[in-house]
Amino acid sequence: MKTKKKLKAQFDAYVAKKKAELHKYVHNTARRVWNETQDNNQAIFAQQFTTTALAELYRFKYRETPWANGELIDCDRSIDPGALAVTYMQLGEIGEAAVVADGAQDYPEVGLQGDQESNIAKNIGCSLSWTDQEALTASFQKIFSIAEEKSAAAKKVYSRHLDFLIRFGDPAYKWAGMTNIPNSLTVVGTAGWVAGTATAAQVLADHVRLWNASYNTTDTVEEIDTIVYPSTVKAFLTTTQFSAASDKTIMEYLQAAFKDIKNWEFDAGLNTADNAGTGPAVLGYRKERMQQKVLLPSDLTPKPVQIRGTRNSIILSARYAGIATMHPRSIVKMTGIA
Repeated sequence: MKTKKKLKAQFDAYVAKKKAELHKYVHNTARRVWNETQDNNQAIFAQQFTTTALAELYRFKYRETPWANGELIDCDRSIDPGALAVTYMQLGEIGEAAVVADGAQDYPEVGLQGDQESNIAKNIGCSLSWTDQEALTASFQKIFSIAEEKSAAAKKVYSRHLDFLIRFGDPAYKWAGMTNIPNSLTVVGTAGWVAGTATAAQVLADHVRLWNASYNTTDTVEEIDTIVYPSTVKAFLTTTQFSAASDKTIMEYLQAAFKDIKNWEFDAGLNTADNAGTGPAVLGYRKERMQQKVLLPSDLTPKPVQIRGTRNSIILSARYAGIATMHPRSIVKMTGIA
């Protein structure tokens, strides 16, 4: 009981001290306004404005994570979190039919061929901690809960890292990303998209090349339905007129020409997605669960709170096993557009 009373007394003293500091800061601000303007009304307004501004909380903004949140690729969460690796099979047929003579016994045989792929599963995690005093200080400010804010921050940090892994992979764990899937296709576009010097006709020809790469290489089996551009070309594509005879922008013309492409997106992460990792790249693929999917045995989950003295800490962990790519030639990357 004495300990609680002592802690309350310390907290009350701390609150009183912070209120005095806040009052002094606001008073000094109003005094500076008066000294500069000799206007009582402005001084009063400054005092009120300063008090209001100090009660606001402004959060940093970060770019979106479209790969991690499922906008650009499906996630498979049906995998058991206890798995050390995820294995999947690919099957195809071999052999041909043929014309044979009546009564013949030498009919050509048809068989199956298959590949087995295996992705290692690993934990992805982070931790957060706070002291009792930090919690009390945050409570005094009446602006935010430190535990809730740090938990939200941990989720955002995890999403950004997952977004990076889906986009680029990690060779240390033999994880490929969507920009470097083995046996996927690569084409070279026309330079000048980023600089805005490429012509509309050249951009159209680049899209035809991108489309044909998958469609013709797979004998019309695969057709891309999603294109993701680097964000550095958005202004060029969405504001440049396609031709003097057309009132459409390049983007509007492309969307009208390629009706089978349903998803047109921009991603800042592709600004450095070329083969050298320094320039932009465009990604075209078919967004279907049976084409490729993220293997996510478990989402970010908090472990029980650990208390050591006055410090509280939480470990947050997820399990990731890379991308399962059943049809790699449905993915086409276009480089050389800078």
